Amino acid sequence: MDFVFTNDDAGGGHEETKAVDCFRGIIEYLDGHDIKGTFFWMPRARDAGWIPGYERQGWKDILHWALDRGHDIQPHVSLGYLLGYDTSDAKERDKFGKWNLQDRLRDSIDIYEKTFGASPLILRPHGDFRFYHFPPDFEYDIEKLFAPLVQAGVRYISLPLPMSRKIFNAGATGPGLRLPLRHSSGIVNYPWVVEDCTPRRGVKLDNSVGEGEAERTFDQWLDIAKRAFDRHRTENAGVGLMNSHWHSMCRDWNQARRFYDLLFDYMKRTGCRFQTLKALIESKSET
Repeated sequence: MDFVFTNDDAGGGHEETKAVDCFRGIIEYLDGHDIKGTFFWMPRARDAGWIPGYERQGWKDILHWALDRGHDIQPHVSLGYLLGYDTSDAKERDKFGKWNLQDRLRDSIDIYEKTFGASPLILRPHGDFRFYHFPPDFEYDIEKLFAPLVQAGVRYISLPLPMSRKIFNAGATGPGLRLPLRHSSGIVNYPWVVEDCTPRRGVKLDNSVGEGEAERTFDQWLDIAKRAFDRHRTENAGVGLMNSHWHSMCRDWNQARRFYDLLFDYMKRTGCRFQTLKALIESKSET
């Protein structure tokens, strides 16, 4: 099975130097495992004051460095705000409510092209774009999302799994979730099937239970990731995606390295092969 390691939120972080150093460590770590990942970069990041991503020189330099090493950078765009379904922050609603979805997509693509000198291949919405944020009748208003994507020249998208099941009529199990998923609009969706299971803050390496979001042990977090991978591998042929976030990996880098050492080893022992999402799509001659 071909699998893609994806990582969200590049370009974010209040402290740019610290964030970039962390990101560099992740790239070097993946290179050590001979894994090339797809990193979803925010053309405008909230914690950077929504400035164009190319104005954050540290991030721009490190992303070009990652590209030179064989990794893949694609846009990570907030659509939930613009559809009016996600934010309770009045200032954010005022700022982005004045833009329509088509304008926001064009702005993000323009920033991407100015930063990397090429057009993006696949777009992943921000984490705010989850099905549970949307009204019950959203399933009848799909064109509100996909029509502007098609108009903007975006053919590929990576949506959360619960939303993908509903929009694409993909069943909970079985061949209905064979990737990629295709929509009548022409959109092709590569959802991630293994959520970010990086152990949460406070998880103890001795496997004692922490507090709050650390209420699961290290082994329990690892088991969740393994079971998600096994479920997809045994129920479906083809490809799969796993999700992660650079900032969750860097909360406790020693722990994250141990976690991914064990997870990658487990996946590779099943015959799993890693490649970037761009390479995967191009190998299927879908571009």
